[in-house]
Amino acid sequence: MSIKEAVDEAVNWACEQNLLEGYIREQKAEVKMNLMTEYDEEAYIRIWRRDGILEGRQEKAVEAATNLLRMKLGTPEQIAQAQGLPLEKVLELQKNVKIKA
Repeated sequence: MSIKEAVDEAVNWACEQNLLEGYIREQKAEVKMNLMTEYDEEAYIRIWRRDGILEGRQEKAVEAATNLLRMKLGTPEQIAQAQGLPLEKVLELQKNVKIKA
């Protein structure tokens, strides 16, 4: 079986199983292309941005960092590392937390 046939079979099976809440069915061509080509981080980041995934993750990280700062659970450096945020962003959040307190 060729790689194209294997990918087609895998994607068709996933569609039949209703996996990923319809994502594979809606993005079938893109999924096949991604499975058949080498992983390209920049391309995935562009797709995630297009779909709003990175923005949602960023919002959740900021929300979590703000909560950790309010609860005084860790240094800004630790919180930045744990949430994958730049230290400058956490320091900015820390100022806002102190202003509101």
